[in-house]
Amino acid sequence: MARDYDAADRTVSAINERVVGNSVELISRFDCELGSEKLPMKQIDKIIDDLKHKYSTVEVGKGVDELELKSVEKKLSVTFPADYKYFLMKYGYLASDGPDILGLGCDPDYDEYYSMLFFTLYDRNGEVPTFFTPRPANTVIVGAYGGGGHFFLHCEESSRSGAVELLLDELNGKPDKLKWQSFTEYLAHYA
Repeated sequence: MARDYDAADRTVSAINERVVGNSVELISRFDCELGSEKLPMKQIDKIIDDLKHKYSTVEVGKGVDELELKSVEKKLSVTFPADYKYFLMKYGYLASDGPDILGLGCDPDYDEYYSMLFFTLYDRNGEVPTFFTPRPANTVIVGAYGGGGHFFLHCEESSRSGAVELLLDELNGKPDKLKWQSFTEYLAHYA
């Protein structure tokens, strides 16, 4: 089934040129923002495709535009890592009979299930027990752990920018051993 280009496709299609040695290399805007570090946006697309083949039910959103993305970043006082921005702009969120990846752009009736903004604001507004370890600053919740807990993504303002970690309820909100260096790595562990 052919799919129309959404906001993320158009954003990633914003191509720039960079001279490398004697040749001209085409790079996406996301690559430009990262300087010389290449970000595996195609890897995220492959992971999503792998998840669609692994689980019987996988639903992704339509993604959000840059204006909505910036509005949420402002509301949360964070800057999302580039790979999570790509995921939000192209897919929005992911719901499945396996993992649910929290994001943006879901039907408001389902915010309490799939909205990163809903979960993060709920957590930040003191809806966790007072005896829990304080939540890491400059993070957002990108997933819920079925055994009780949440997956936190460290945003650009964090010293652990891009990393994802599991904070468990049974440990009073302390980190578990499950940690990933990037949102892409976190997403890949489900595939």
